[in-house]
Amino acid sequence: MNINELIFSNKLILRLARHLLFWACFFVYTVFINVRVQHIAHFFLSNTYPQPIILALATLPGCIFSVYLFLNFLFPLLVKKKYWWFGAAAAVVLVLDCSLELYFYLLSKPYVCPDCDGVTLREKINIMGAWGVNVAFMLGAIALGIKFTKEWYLQQARNRMLARKKIANELKLLKSRIQPDFLFETLQALHNKITVDKTQAAELLLSFADLLSYMLYECDDDFVLVERELAIVKEFTALEKVTNQIDLLLKEEIFLTAQVKFIPSFILISLIQNICVACAKNQLQNKSSVTVEIYHQNNYLCCDIHIQSKNTSYLKPVWYAIINALIDRLQTLFEDSFKLHAQEKDEDEFSIYLSLLLLADFPGKNPAYVPAKIDSYATI
Repeated sequence: MNINELIFSNKLILRLARHLLFWACFFVYTVFINVRVQHIAHFFLSNTYPQPIILALATLPGCIFSVYLFLNFLFPLLVKKKYWWFGAAAAVVLVLDCSLELYFYLLSKPYVCPDCDGVTLREKINIMGAWGVNVAFMLGAIALGIKFTKEWYLQQARNRMLARKKIANELKLLKSRIQPDFLFETLQALHNKITVDKTQAAELLLSFADLLSYMLYECDDDFVLVERELAIVKEFTALEKVTNQIDLLLKEEIFLTAQVKFIPSFILISLIQNICVACAKNQLQNKSSVTVEIYHQNNYLCCDIHIQSKNTSYLKPVWYAIINALIDRLQTLFEDSFKLHAQEKDEDEFSIYLSLLLLADFPGKNPAYVPAKIDSYATI
């Protein structure tokens, strides 16, 4: 059992444990503040503690009553935004707190000070203010704040989990939704190649099979080796040159030390493929040209894509849609460990720059792993 389980688990034994721990800490604190000593040696005398313990026991029932009323009755009213009912209920709890604290103080008074006179009205008012308002009622309010903080944290955790599921589902959709235009053109080009050059056609067919295998089966994990993602990008580039739909040029310079590190899976290939398909679908007068530069800089994998096409402003919404989908996935998986720029240089040129922090280990192997954060931003 760790501290996270103790705080957030709904198991009965752990819930009882954390509540008992809370009340034990509160009891010790109450005893301590009621101790009256004139010398440090008095802390070690047995007759120092009976009266503070009795006072702490007298305080405890009203505090327990207040805390659980706040948690079980007032908290739901706030959640449902019934503020008038909450205010009325809080006033009732305040009166009950003062009454309970006064009642148990009167019970403990003979044991705390047997030789004292009767409790005056002024003393009763002071007890109701000090114990009922400042201790019991305020402790209930603090418990309510803790409850809200805990619920907020759990809601954030649920949101993160749902976001990851959404990204995982979108990734599955991307893998299952192979671009039909790309698929048709590639198969048509392979068919033509078979009649001309069977040897090259066989090599291209293996590349096509490798690309499909990666898309459908090999990128189930959130992260993948750089060398594997680069290999698939090269396969796609080779196939795209065969289809001859656009001019695609790949420039790659990655050190061996960087190739054995990890990046989010299906990032580079999906980005490049979506750009190429968008260019092929929107041919105007001349064939589009896409230059992809992939290189290693410090501990980052950089991908610089330059797109040249007639009237790129016509395609601008397409580029932004591709980038927004990429940002959503990276923000969930990578948080602040990426950089992304998009820029329209002129009417015929558009550029996209992506930088990813390289990970030395696969996060799935270590649930506690969190990638180091860098100053990131995404502008479109």
